[in-house]
Amino acid sequence: MKRLLLLAGLAGCATPPAPVVPPPVAVIAPVTAPAPAVVVAAPVDAGPPPLTAQEVQEALSLNCQSCHSLAYIEQQRLTAGQWTATLTKMRGWGALLEESQVAPLSLALAATRGPTAALPVFETRDLPAFTVEAEPARTPALVEKGKALFLARCMVCHGPDAHGSIGVNLVDRPIQQEPTRFAQFVKSGRGRMPPHADLGPRQFKELLAFLRSL
Repeated sequence: MKRLLLLAGLAGCATPPAPVVPPPVAVIAPVTAPAPAVVVAAPVDAGPPPLTAQEVQEALSLNCQSCHSLAYIEQQRLTAGQWTATLTKMRGWGALLEESQVAPLSLALAATRGPTAALPVFETRDLPAFTVEAEPARTPALVEKGKALFLARCMVCHGPDAHGSIGVNLVDRPIQQEPTRFAQFVKSGRGRMPPHADLGPRQFKELLAFLRSL
């Protein structure tokens, strides 16, 4: 009996087993999308302000009218790109136009003298009549001079071959058989055709020689 009690006592004094601890559970943080990047747009360079009508006229007076009449300039109908090419060419020929002036002046001219702009109406002027030879000799030299004059003064409206564009067809026009009347008409201008009052008898002789050669 004593042995049993001793064993029971020893059993009660034994170290209890260590409790079973479950492994730690990993905590996964929720995945969040990155905040969108803030894009700051670069400021747009609007360029120089558009030229005023007065600035355009001053630019034409300083750079163009030393070689071209205002009437000739006013009848041009070019796109902005064509004005840019024309002004760039003029700079190469010695026009005092700054390179920075080409773009704004081209845009201003295209806005008022572009392909869709109405042609100006010129006032007819009565000028003293003068005599032009009825049948100017059509020598090659005279025809070439007349062609150069036509390309400089008339091509923009009547086309490079004189068959008409904005203006009428000039080939085989009966008025060419009346040189003095033809000269008076061209010198005075009419409707949308500007006056060419600076042309003289010699130049009309050359011009008629070219037109009659077509």
